[in-house]
Amino acid sequence: MRKLVHGLTLPIERSLACMPSGSRKIAVARSLIALAQLSVLLLTEWDALFVSSSDKDFGPSCDGVARIGAYCMMYSWGGLTVPTLVVIASLLLVLSGYFPRYTGLLHAWVTLSFAPAISLADGGESISQVLVLLLALVLLSDGRKNHWMPDEVGGSKLLPLSWVAAHLIRFQIAWLYLNSAIEKTAVPEWRDGSAVYFITLDPMFGTAPPFGPLFDFAVDIPFLSLMMTWGTIAVEMSIAFFLVGPRRSRRFGVWLSVCLHILIIAMIGLWSFAFIMIGAVIAASGPTVVLKELRPKMAGFRSQVSFLEEHEVSDDHGVARTH
Repeated sequence: MRKLVHGLTLPIERSLACMPSGSRKIAVARSLIALAQLSVLLLTEWDALFVSSSDKDFGPSCDGVARIGAYCMMYSWGGLTVPTLVVIASLLLVLSGYFPRYTGLLHAWVTLSFAPAISLADGGESISQVLVLLLALVLLSDGRKNHWMPDEVGGSKLLPLSWVAAHLIRFQIAWLYLNSAIEKTAVPEWRDGSAVYFITLDPMFGTAPPFGPLFDFAVDIPFLSLMMTWGTIAVEMSIAFFLVGPRRSRRFGVWLSVCLHILIIAMIGLWSFAFIMIGAVIAASGPTVVLKELRPKMAGFRSQVSFLEEHEVSDDHGVARTH
């Protein structure tokens, strides 16, 4: 029995031993999320985020956890100005990177203040609520002064909690992409390959400049429209499988996510959503994966360049020279 328990716990112990208590990978992820949230507040009229409706007056929605947020607690102090400035200042502090253990909790409070309270939240704000809360748990083990400092391994009794939270992020984001792909296959327009075409015609989204005309032209070609539609589903499924796959495969999931969301930005905009999702996938790459493992490997390219340099042909004589 002891051997069985030891066999089950040994991989966990090894993973914990390799997990950084503070990671620049998490710094990149949380900075992208904070930047996305900040862009919404700085590039959108504040009044447009808190519109009135038939069953709700103008102002923040104060249901559930939003009641303890900045907007619901401070709205009576002077409308939207005071809470919005508090949220902006808090996000700037998160971006500065100082005291990640504490600003992780601050970021969670800001996200719970912002995402549930606004009237026109997109998918990114909804995803960020759980994501930032789990990131706050990951950051509890981070004792560095600034999250851009070199990674640290061990040294925190809270590391097991951070390890569990990191895996919850990993499987949550993998399931999110897989579920998104599966649900698309239940929609007739996605099955027949016309969904992207209709998205470009949507009055709310539609294509965005400067690449809008290019995408409008592309989706008018049935084959390209089909490839773009089913390509989206295939990429989302691939991201999910790469995230739950072996350690060396996580890099491919991250870069597929980057490519997918950059194309979405080019096509219909949604900058904040893209930044949140890219940050989410980076955070979901696993607790022991460090930032340098997510970089594209240039070894093959460098070796090819080196080979050409060592065997370059003389312009004057056509004779190979070896250095």
